[in-house]
Amino acid sequence: MDSHRVTIPNPEGKGTIFLSSNFLEDEGILDARYPLREAILDFAPSLSAPLVTWEALKERFQKDEDILTLCRQAIETCSLFVLLLGKRHGSGVRLDQGTSSASYLEMEIFTAAILKKPILVLHEAGVEPNALLRDLLTLFKDRFSSVAYRSGSVVDLCKSLAEAAKVLGEAGDLRRAGSLRGVPDFLAATRLQNDLVREMRDPRLRFLNGSSVPQTPGASAIEIERTLAAIDARSTADGEGLVPVTQGAMLFRVWAAMRDLAASDNFIASKPERPEAWDTLLTHWQKAASWFGLHGCIYLSPLAVINTRQALWEQNSEKFGNLEELTTSRASAYYSLAQRMHTRAQTRRGFQQSRALATRAYDQLGNAAVGSLMIRCHANIRLAGLGSPLLISDALADARKALEIYDMGVGDLTGRGEALVSLGFCKAITGRLRTGKADMRHGLHLLSQNPTPNGRSFYAKGGKMVARAGRLLLDTRLRIDGEEAQIAAATAVGAFDQLRRG
Repeated sequence: MDSHRVTIPNPEGKGTIFLSSNFLEDEGILDARYPLREAILDFAPSLSAPLVTWEALKERFQKDEDILTLCRQAIETCSLFVLLLGKRHGSGVRLDQGTSSASYLEMEIFTAAILKKPILVLHEAGVEPNALLRDLLTLFKDRFSSVAYRSGSVVDLCKSLAEAAKVLGEAGDLRRAGSLRGVPDFLAATRLQNDLVREMRDPRLRFLNGSSVPQTPGASAIEIERTLAAIDARSTADGEGLVPVTQGAMLFRVWAAMRDLAASDNFIASKPERPEAWDTLLTHWQKAASWFGLHGCIYLSPLAVINTRQALWEQNSEKFGNLEELTTSRASAYYSLAQRMHTRAQTRRGFQQSRALATRAYDQLGNAAVGSLMIRCHANIRLAGLGSPLLISDALADARKALEIYDMGVGDLTGRGEALVSLGFCKAITGRLRTGKADMRHGLHLLSQNPTPNGRSFYAKGGKMVARAGRLLLDTRLRIDGEEAQIAAATAVGAFDQLRRG
């Protein structure tokens, strides 16, 4: 259902406001409508910006999947998310073959948080918030950089919403990115150790900051296994059965499964009973979060997941492989972190650390870690642009070596396509234009053959590099071809990290 987009009325190009989908006042009372919501709906026509609600979207619902898709897409396109903090946690989401303990309302909060949407929390005075929602808000506090909290009577809260709508109607966007400019550097300094070896031995940054997932009634072992199988099927769907989900939808599926598993098996506070299940979920989160763009020194990032997986593997060494197998993932996380630094010194240091980790992974694991060669290749390309131009020859050598390994039957067409695009990039910017451009186009074609969500994400990544080459070489056709692949593929599967320029 991700093939079509939600069309939302947006007069005069103004931003939209998404109203959270909590309808009833109390748990178990099916006809007690939520007075605050009813008042806001009555008040909506007078707002300076259009209000998007579940009621306006429900005409499009054909099955349960539509609810998730349409609400998520509406939140993606809105300029303000309004959370009505009430007594109800809401109905559990129906995912694939079962019902999760995570609710539709929770899905909305989750989506707004990971998309860094400005959030206005409206809390009616005298109403005790549902404990799970309160916990969720606390859990995502690091993501709510633009949150505003208002408490008062129904009339007061409607006035607060009207004020926000007026600002939105005049400005079109409530975010102030400039004030957050130094955040990546600051977090890197406070949540990572300067010594890379020491950081790997005893990392500071952990998934969810070492806090437990909010507790809810748990699922049985059979239900958890069924959920894991459904998540795996969704992540590998190629159009012949299940419809592939976007990276954001995958994140929520994994989050919902974690909520169910954590109720009976807390992976953070103690040695878990089902470490393999936790590792599977964390691996899915790591991949989807990477493509979605949840990078940096934050508690939901791939780097935080890798550190937590390391602890999990150390606790259960008899169940898992060599810890060095996580080093390639760590190198990738450092590479992505480097791209978010705002000082040249921090950026350069991040790419150097990524290169060192990738080298360590390849030295320890050999051809099985061919992906580490590509990370080192990309790090060398970026360092070449930061004052070390001779490293472009090292990048070229890594791309060639990776292709040799793929020719021996290791990996797949996606890996070969990525290596060809990188090889062509290095050739083209060092003067071998004809063969370089040909390699890039061939590599991009190979990347286009993988229809899975991760495959489309790699295709977007390849398009991004081709577009960059086009800009550097002043080749308009090459730039447009790369941008078209980048934008189409990244948008289709929610690989927002590949929509970033750079």
